[in-house]
Amino acid sequence: DNRNGQQTSLSMNPVLKNKLLEIQQFDFQTGSSHITGMFHINLSTAGKTNIPDFQSSFNTLNTNDLVPYLPSTIASKLHHGNISFTGKLSSEKQHMEGNGTLKYGPGEIQFITKYDNAKAGKENNYMAGLTISKFDMGKLLNDTTLGLFSGNIHVTGQGFNPDTAIAKISVSVNSFYFKNNTYRNINLNGNLSRGRINATVESSEPSLSLKVVLNGFINHIQPDLNIKANISKIDLRELGFTKDTLAIAGNLSIWYKNNGASNFESHADTCRITFITNKENVTLNNKLSYAQKPDSTIDAKYSSEIATLSYNGNMGFQELPGLIQSYLEKYNPKNDTIKHNADKHFKFSLIFNDLSYLSPVLPVRLKVPKNSSVQATLVNNRLNANINFKQLSISTFDLENLNIKAESADSLLNFTLTSSSIHDSTHNFRDVNCLFKLNQGNLDTRIKFSDADKTPWFDFGLTAYFRKDEIEAKIREPLIFNYDEWEVNNYNQLIYSNKRLTQLNILLKEGAKQISLVQDRQSPDKIQIGLQNLDISFFSQLYNGDTTSIGGIMSGKVDLTNIFGESKPLFDANININELVIAKQALGNLKLLASNSYDPDIINLNLGISSKEMNLLIKGKYALKDDQPLNISLSASNFNVAGLAPFLNKYITKPSGFLNASLNLTGSLNKPSIDGSLGFNKVALFIN
Repeated sequence: DNRNGQQTSLSMNPVLKNKLLEIQQFDFQTGSSHITGMFHINLSTAGKTNIPDFQSSFNTLNTNDLVPYLPSTIASKLHHGNISFTGKLSSEKQHMEGNGTLKYGPGEIQFITKYDNAKAGKENNYMAGLTISKFDMGKLLNDTTLGLFSGNIHVTGQGFNPDTAIAKISVSVNSFYFKNNTYRNINLNGNLSRGRINATVESSEPSLSLKVVLNGFINHIQPDLNIKANISKIDLRELGFTKDTLAIAGNLSIWYKNNGASNFESHADTCRITFITNKENVTLNNKLSYAQKPDSTIDAKYSSEIATLSYNGNMGFQELPGLIQSYLEKYNPKNDTIKHNADKHFKFSLIFNDLSYLSPVLPVRLKVPKNSSVQATLVNNRLNANINFKQLSISTFDLENLNIKAESADSLLNFTLTSSSIHDSTHNFRDVNCLFKLNQGNLDTRIKFSDADKTPWFDFGLTAYFRKDEIEAKIREPLIFNYDEWEVNNYNQLIYSNKRLTQLNILLKEGAKQISLVQDRQSPDKIQIGLQNLDISFFSQLYNGDTTSIGGIMSGKVDLTNIFGESKPLFDANININELVIAKQALGNLKLLASNSYDPDIINLNLGISSKEMNLLIKGKYALKDDQPLNISLSASNFNVAGLAPFLNKYITKPSGFLNASLNLTGSLNKPSIDGSLGFNKVALFIN
């Protein structure tokens, strides 16, 4: 068999006598699977009924031999082991029945089934039952969040046509392990009678207490269904969906009706949901309607205390990713033929009411003024989207007069983001403006903002050309960075072609300061970064809005290899910082040598800080993998511990004094070992 590369053998001893086919010595082997059994088939009944009389059984099948024939998503999770079966399947005079036990690595399933083939004009009768005892679902699907399952399934009925069938189903879950909890007493009972359905799902588990009732008609022409749910409690923390205290309770009523092909509507008129948290409870009264007309136009509406939403258009939500892709291909063509649907249209509106209702539930601070809106339309292949917030608060940041706009016309797609201010306790960016313009394969972008005094602090522009299997990018003037306007060489260029960097030549200058990015001509996969006389205080300003936390003049070079390749990236750094200042304390000069060019998983490190009064030296090998060996030594003489403040401010405040040390770090990241001595001279600090 070419799919699994194994030899398969089949042997049997068939005997045909008086239209009775007997195979008493059936033996099938493939890989480690071995199936033996017997078959009796009455051929005289084969042409007269749907079910010829027969008997059969088999014993062992190995799931490894099923892998080549299963979808990869299932095969990758399937437990590998033997499946054994004891029992029989038989048929005689329009009647088929079977019973037996299926044994498999994760557990055992017992089954019984009966089926009667009815005469002309009558419905078929059937019955099936499964008893599952301590079946390990986690072992079956290779999922540690799942565990043992025990339960019963029983189905009886007459006929298979939903419009005329009569059937009854009951499912009881005796126990089921999921995410560190064992759930019991979950039951489903349902009846189907000539198109009318009535079903109930109940759970009395403390963390999953609910009752759901479904009734209505499920005929294939005009189904009409009503779902009512009474949720006493769904504890999302106990169920493993969140680490925070959060549970849901409420009542839900949904009505669904289909008036014909591609014409249906659904309403959730009474949907009251309460979120239970450790702070306070939040109750929302929701209304939802969803209808689809014969022309595939969708009309959807939602309203609650937090927002009002409406959508009208002939695009299903599952089509949106395809629309975005076709839209980008229209303005960034990769092929001569651009395919996009001009007849698609929609109108979307979201208006916020009072989002503070969700404050106890949300993991971060989120504040949106009332009547803030999100609007979007697509008509005649033209897209317009507009988001307006006079003030928006997200986590620690506050944004004022935020406007996001996207619009297209003919061969042009524009995207802009503006805000008069983005600030938190340490940052204040003013006059923020981001522009992205896509036009037939060319992308122009510019990002700029000012400081709290509205002095331009950052202004960066880039033009990119997208061609088939190639991207070319150039930096455009003006370029402002940390208040300084930089000179950009006219030949700056980056070309990425056929999954490789083929050209890089960027040189930026401002007085004695210089930044360069150049491709090594001898080794095209290597990028050389050059730095000269850069004031590193801007890092401090970006991080905490304070230029005094760290300072110094940086020069050096960094070589990067295999950044775009399939091999592991390599680097080689040689950096010098003169007159290093940390937390307003002058520490001296810093020299850093670091490289993983000899082994991509091990960094060779040599870091030194020295002045006339003190020095610090860290050197050795640092492993990037947890189980690889470490070998790092640290020595310090009169090192000012104030230099540690920015790096340990979460744990300590206002450190002062001096440190002497001689330490060796060995072992691995998993099991480090530290040996040496520490000496403290007039050290003082606050422990947070």
